[in-house]
Amino acid sequence: MHAALLLLPFLTSVLPAPKRAKPVVISKQKYGDIVQFQQLMKRGMYKSSRTEIKRTKWNHKDGKGNIIIPYIITAEDYDAEETSNITKAMKRIEDRTCIRFAKRRNQKYYVEIRNVKDKGCYAYVGRNKRGFISVLQLESSEENTCMSIPSILHELLHIVGLWHEQNRYDRDMYIQVNYENIGRLYYAQFKKLPHVDSNIYNVSYDYLSIMHYDKGAFPRKGGKGLITMETLDPKYQDLIGHATDATENDYLKVCEIYACKRCKLSKRIRMTTFIL
Repeated sequence: MHAALLLLPFLTSVLPAPKRAKPVVISKQKYGDIVQFQQLMKRGMYKSSRTEIKRTKWNHKDGKGNIIIPYIITAEDYDAEETSNITKAMKRIEDRTCIRFAKRRNQKYYVEIRNVKDKGCYAYVGRNKRGFISVLQLESSEENTCMSIPSILHELLHIVGLWHEQNRYDRDMYIQVNYENIGRLYYAQFKKLPHVDSNIYNVSYDYLSIMHYDKGAFPRKGGKGLITMETLDPKYQDLIGHATDATENDYLKVCEIYACKRCKLSKRIRMTTFIL
């Protein structure tokens, strides 16, 4: 009895302290969360040509026709819950599409999941054809964390190939971007992508998409509280950018990009948005 009690101070001193980090708000990061846009911003390029932002699909299939995305986790300091959240977010995509995440063996193209302090959350959109490694940065530190399932899911969908919803070429039919409230550095975050690089596959604009930013994303300096995006349908104004899960339309776009033979989507979605 006494021996057990004497052990308690020792055990509590070596157990890791629980993390109480502040969740990273993706739309408040200085350079956003898309590698391709970060590169433009750091070079001071607020407009870009199509080739600089081109997305490349993953192209390796298994015997069942599923798309394989190899990955490695180089971060050594994720705890069990954080590692589990990565797996859970991957499974959400796998359960609804033909995407399959698999630990890398010797594949040339793969995803590297990193945890670099003070770098927040970001990802490469699609397969990195030039650099081979598609970086997925998910910070977990005492100060900041990107390790919630919604944040991980958002970044994984970038890896799969989805841009932000407000970057669609048809977005002006659904939102108004208030450039006077946006810092010039952040203009790239609101770029309308050319049709060839942001094919919408006849999928309706989705205010509730997990890939949509919030109404106050990327305000100019000293512009806290400014509205940078206004929904033309006012009932969605306070809903954009607050999704906690991917929508049917998010998964539908993935299925269309990769021509998945089987996708677990609702009958209503399939009937109203697929063009055969």
